[in-house]
This record gives sequence, C-alpha cells and structure tokens, in this order.
Amino acid sequence: TGAILTILAWPVSAFLVRRKKTPVAVFLFAAVFVTAYLHEYNSGMIALIFGALAFALAWFVPRRWFVGLLAAVLAGGILLAPLVPLKVLDPVAFARNPSVPQAAVHRLHIWRFTAGRIMEKPVLGWGMNASRVIPRRKEQARDDVRGTYGQLMPLHPHNFALQVWLETGAPGAVLVALFAVVLLRRIGGAKSGRPETALFAGQFFTGVGILAFGARRDRM
Repeated sequence: TGAILTILAWPVSAFLVRRKKTPVAVFLFAAVFVTAYLHEYNSGMIALIFGALAFALAWFVPRRWFVGLLAAVLAGGILLAPLVPLKVLDPVAFARNPSVPQAAVHRLHIWRFTAGRIMEKPVLGWGMNASRVIPRRKEQARDDVRGTYGQLMPLHPHNFALQVWLETGAPGAVLVALFAVVLLRRIGGAKSGRPETALFAGQFFTGVGILAFGARRDRM
C-alpha cells in the first residue's frame, strides 16, 4: 500500500498541475511524505527524495543535460550494484550507529550476502528464482555488534539491480540498464512542457527508489 501511494503521488500531482492547482499538488506530495514518515516507511521516503532530486534536475537543468546525467547515474547504479555492498556499505559500521534501525542493518547484510553470491557466478548468474535455491540462504545474518537479525536471504534481495545480477548475471544487468536508459530518454524526449517533464522524471526515479529497496511495505 505504501509503495502504491508513493508512486501515485506523481501522476496525481501532474493532473493537478495541468488543472492549474500547483499549491494543491505540493501539499499532496508533502502529505504523502509525512504519511510515509509517520508509518516509518523509510523506503518510501527515500524513493520520494530520489524523485524530488530528479524533478529538480529536470526543472532547472537543460533537457539535453539532465537526461544524460540521470541516465549515467541510473545505468552506473545498476551495473555497479554488486560492488557497492562489498566495498562501501559495511553492515558492521552501520550497526555501531544506534540511530540506524535494526531492519536497515539487516538489509545491508542481505545485500552483502547477495553481492557475494553474484561474484561467484557474475557472467550467467544463478538462474531465475535464485534467491530460493542459493547456498546458505537460510542462515542467520549476524554481527558482533547487534547479534542476529534474520535470514541472509528472506524471499529476495530487496533490491532490483542485485536481483537481476543474481538471476541473470552481467548480460541481464546490461539489458536492464539499457532498457532503463531508453525509458529515461523517452521521458526527456517527450513533447511536453517543463512541468510535465519534471513530474515524469520524478515519478520514474521514485519508482526506481521503490525497486532499489524492495517493492513492498516494510520497516526499512
């Protein structure tokens, strides 16, 4: 429900802007963000921030530049997805910070475990529904700071780029990256005014944010 509400904030806002009710659209967007905050739907809040940043770029940066910039960020994020949990996002470092929720640290453990399995079969991947068959998936994620969190792979990796890499390897990741760039270029090439283009970009990257953290309502 939270993901659907977050995604729908943009098309409804676009409808209101076309009806020359921009203040109402801004209020709606803020209300959705506050609702996500009150329900501790952190994935939705992050997704809305992603969308808001894309909206700002599409509004203030010339179209030919913002499309290239966002396309590079999106494609790079997909293609480099397995390296980020292994080299940057250390679960133990975040576990030492008491302000980081338990669910968020668990998510980082899931991502690191997934990235490790990807590196075992980076070319062809593990096959479809790999998250249900890969070795050690039912072991408990743990560290010396907070102890045990839950399974290393509860149902799926909660990240669409990592899931594509896990199941289809590098070829699948490249195809998804290309498809995403094509969609983004279509948004940038649409014969619409600046407000509509910015709203489309915002919705697109809000959807990317939802998929990046798992398309379901959760506590992360």
